[in-house]
Formats: sequence, structure tokens, C-alpha cells
Amino acid sequence: SSQLKQKQNMVSKLGKCTWCCCAFLLVILSIQVAFLPQLLRDTVNSGIKDTLIVTSNSSSGYSSWADPSSGSDAVPVWMECRFFNVKNVYEVVNHGAFPQLEITPPMVYNEISVKYNVSFTKDKEWAGYNTWEYYTYNKDKSYLDPKTELTIISPLVGAIYYSLKWNVIHNITKK
Repeated sequence: SSQLKQKQNMVSKLGKCTWCCCAFLLVILSIQVAFLPQLLRDTVNSGIKDTLIVTSNSSSGYSSWADPSSGSDAVPVWMECRFFNVKNVYEVVNHGAFPQLEITPPMVYNEISVKYNVSFTKDKEWAGYNTWEYYTYNKDKSYLDPKTELTIISPLVGAIYYSLKWNVIHNITKK
């Protein structure tokens, strides 16, 4: 009977300890549910503002904004050029034949854009700057050498030529 009372006493203490631990965890979880979402929201918003909103030359995102093509967070921007090369130049020029066109492989140029002479208003609402953009040939992404000789038809000249030719053909078929 004394052993039975000791076991009951131990189970009672263990039960009280379990309830205390559960109550403590419930209080901690309640505090997290109440305050953690707002804390996370504030932290994320602060990080976004620090990174994306540039209000002075000393802002953390200034270098990425002023020169987006350099640095560890650079976003590569490139321009891909393809042309319609005329394959039958002699026939087009000498006999008025319709051109046989082939599309060329791409020539790729990296676009670099840099802001300079940057100034901010006193209230930090506006920024004034000049932009310098230039392009560099990208050998790794290009399949066409820029020195390759191509024959292309100017869209304006081609449109005039073919509209005149179409009118002549159209007038002949009307008669």
C-alpha cells in the first residue's frame, strides 16, 4: 500500500509537470501567434525598402540602381540581332526577281546602362540623373560574326519597290 501511494504520488507529480510544460508552451505559442507575423512583416518591409528605395548616394541599393550591369546582384541584359539575308542578290538586282531570304543566326550584344550626375532633392522624393548606354559584342552567345557580309533590303526601300512592282503587275492583269 505504501508503494501504491508512492506510485500515485509520482504519477500526480508527473501529471502536474506535464500540465505546467503544456501551459508554458501554450503561452509561448500564443505570444508568437500574436506578435511574430507583424515582426516578420516589418522585417521584410524594412529589407525591401533598404534594398529597393534609393534616397541618397549612401543608400544600400544605390550601386545596383546606378549601375545594374555590375556587382554580385547584376541582371544581365542583352540584345539579340537577326537579319533577313538576301540569297539571290544578282537575280533581284538584275532581273527584278523576288528575293529569297534566309534568317541569320543571332548576333548578341550585352547592354550596359550607367546612371551618372545623380542628384537627389532635399525631401528625397526625386532623383535627377543622366544615363549612358552602350553595347558590347558577346562572343559566347553569338553565332554570327559582326564582320560577316550580309545583303539586306531596307524596309522602306523594299516596301516602295514592291508596291510599285505590285501596281505594275496589278495593272497588267487588269487590262
